Amino acid sequence: MNCPRCGSDMRLGAATIGINPRSGYLSLALRIVYAFWPRADRLWFAPIDRSEPSMVTGQMQAQEAWRCEQCKLTVITPEKPQRPPQWTVRISEKQQGKTTRKAVYDALRRHRVPHPIASPAANTFHAGGTSEVVFKDAVGAQAVATDLQTLGITTEVISPPPVQKTAGAAEVKA
Repeated sequence: MNCPRCGSDMRLGAATIGINPRSGYLSLALRIVYAFWPRADRLWFAPIDRSEPSMVTGQMQAQEAWRCEQCKLTVITPEKPQRPPQWTVRISEKQQGKTTRKAVYDALRRHRVPHPIASPAANTFHAGGTSEVVFKDAVGAQAVATDLQTLGITTEVISPPPVQKTAGAAEVKA
């Protein structure tokens, strides 16, 4: 990762919030103070316009961070970025006799599928294999599937799996 401030390389590491465990008795005293001062174990961001500060993180655990050795800028990454849901359009195999590679490629490009994704998918279709194209939204995936079906090609839209929420070790079902 390159530093957004100076452009030099950044080192991967961990950022922690709290007390340096090597500080001995001072560490114990600060832990007692933190027990009665609830905002002490949080990292806050205060905008320059003096509007309301917002909490960056409230975890005492180490979080992934990047540090620039040149200008000392530190970037703390979110806890666990969640992948957005993805819908997949699957073009069934052995259908290359129904239409041309170019027709499949053009249909994908019409729906703004980038060339580096559309071209291999059309090549796989032309070779008789199963092609899969991933979309960020259900509407776009369904539009491509419908467009390909008008060419006589069998397609299916695969929805993302439902998100399962967990509470500790027990699973919570919606």
